[in-house]
Amino acid sequence: MSNSTLTPKQEKALFCTKQAESKPWEQPGYNALEDDCNQYGYVPSLALGIAFAAAFAILTLVHTGLVIKSKRWSLLCITGGGILEIFGWVSRVMSSSDPYGDGPFIAQTTTLIIGPTLFSAALYLLFGIIIVELGSHYSILKPKLYGIIFITADFVSLVLQGAGGGIAATAEDRSGSDLGTNIMEVGIVFQLVATCVFGFFALKFRKKAKADDALPARKTPLWYLEVALAVSTGAVIIRGIYRSIELAQGWNGYLAEHQVYILFDGVPMVILLIALALAHPFWTLPLSGAGNRASPFRKTEKGLIPLTSQSEISFPTNLK
Repeated sequence: MSNSTLTPKQEKALFCTKQAESKPWEQPGYNALEDDCNQYGYVPSLALGIAFAAAFAILTLVHTGLVIKSKRWSLLCITGGGILEIFGWVSRVMSSSDPYGDGPFIAQTTTLIIGPTLFSAALYLLFGIIIVELGSHYSILKPKLYGIIFITADFVSLVLQGAGGGIAATAEDRSGSDLGTNIMEVGIVFQLVATCVFGFFALKFRKKAKADDALPARKTPLWYLEVALAVSTGAVIIRGIYRSIELAQGWNGYLAEHQVYILFDGVPMVILLIALALAHPFWTLPLSGAGNRASPFRKTEKGLIPLTSQSEISFPTNLK
């Protein structure tokens, strides 16, 4: 195929392939922002990539073990999200030695944007469990509807992000790339709005339960789960705001081309996984037969009610 029959995208790919042979990113004075072949706008940090890949690998293994022990199989969505995060950060490790490569760049973009959607699904499922335990009459929606409505919203978000990513990756020109980016942005914003609506419903539930003095006492197992859910929801919102602004600016925008801001993606998700591991239902709401742990509730004639003081329940020592 002669150069005259190549598309602009193919010509650029051919040029960058030849350019990569001399590894200009290793040369003194290299400016990534002036290099059209470098899709990042910087050279991804090897240390940062390894650190996050290792953190997500460890936390994903922890959550997988907790799911197996607790038999809360629906929470395997956390494992799925963790695997995508691992792939994303390993791809950035690969890009640290070759920031010209299309494969790792597309892989890290897709996995790091889509992965947290599965973490959001876990939050909806956990909130449904809390509603059942404290009383569904305090909730705006029935417990099962949280999973149905918000996981459906996550699915729509995934489809939009996946479709946008595919269009952007295969686009032959700038307009096609921008179209794909805009579709991805719609998916991210849609997910962010859904998470905010979920947070509003959770606050309304808590307000009603508090008015009836039905909230769990401080430092009891269910209280820890409630705190973890709040921290995790906040982490998803912070990360969603960052990604929304980044995509709105485009791949050549300020946030996308300055590596430090990727911390707004990685750090909140690490915090989410740590919080959900420490307050996992294996510790806080074990199923029958899952282990000899004290229940955070007491049976009464009115049904199950939260224990009202720390002295009434021992928080699992094996959490440490």
